[in-house]
Amino acid sequence: MKKEHIQIYNRNTKAIKVLMWLGVVLALLGITGLIWYGLTKEYIIYAGSFWQMGFLIFQGLITVFISWNALKSKRYFISWDEHIIHYLLPKSKLPVLIKISEIQSVEIDNKIVTVSLKNQEQKLINLNLFYLPKRNQVISYFQNLRENLEN
Repeated sequence: MKKEHIQIYNRNTKAIKVLMWLGVVLALLGITGLIWYGLTKEYIIYAGSFWQMGFLIFQGLITVFISWNALKSKRYFISWDEHIIHYLLPKSKLPVLIKISEIQSVEIDNKIVTVSLKNQEQKLINLNLFYLPKRNQVISYFQNLRENLEN
């Protein structure tokens, strides 16, 4: 069995980084406007009031926050080969590593794959996190694994 690696969320990293830098620029423009007003007591040319400068700062910070979260979501994955299953899903703090030799059984529901280990521990994989073509690939892998375990 060949090694498979599936990203849960596909994101355009370059576009996200450009958007993040745009947010930084907006926030800096707002801060520069505030500093300019503090030094000269005149509004800068692109912001005629405190509200506009505050909105530039707010908009920049929100854009950076959204972009940062989009970049963080690139780390979620599931991968497998003939010896291990390795995954990191949202709401998990650490990656999970399951050796196939330690698996006792696999149950596949509509939305959840339950992997029962020989030490009576259970690992749950939520299939709703995957978009349809990737979900079918994950389901297919676990169905093959279940068949191999039964034989």
